[in-house]
Amino acid sequence: EDEAFEELINEDELEELFFEGESEDELFEEESEVAEEADEHQFFYQASTSLNVTTDYADADADGNPVGINFSLITGEASNGTFTVTLRHEPSKGASGVAEGDITNAGGETDVTQTFNVIVE
Repeated sequence: EDEAFEELINEDELEELFFEGESEDELFEEESEVAEEADEHQFFYQASTSLNVTTDYADADADGNPVGINFSLITGEASNGTFTVTLRHEPSKGASGVAEGDITNAGGETDVTQTFNVIVE
């Protein structure tokens, strides 16, 4: 189920929506597992072309590849569209574009994906 926003939300709120229905302990366990196995995971953030936002990774695994537990979400001019968050297990982190957040060549297996309707005012 998609969630609609009147404004963009902070990372903790996004995480709670992303893992909807999980208790706080389950959220912590999920985040801890991804952090412990950072070399085997990567979050991908995809905004529709109509949504004026960009993302930047703010963390990395031991090899310097992005993980995406922490990220920056930068808003531009007013817009609306979809924002999809995908967690991949064992992506090809060295593949073309993957370090920049392009999921196209990532491969691996999708652990979870969630799409949100977003309005930037």
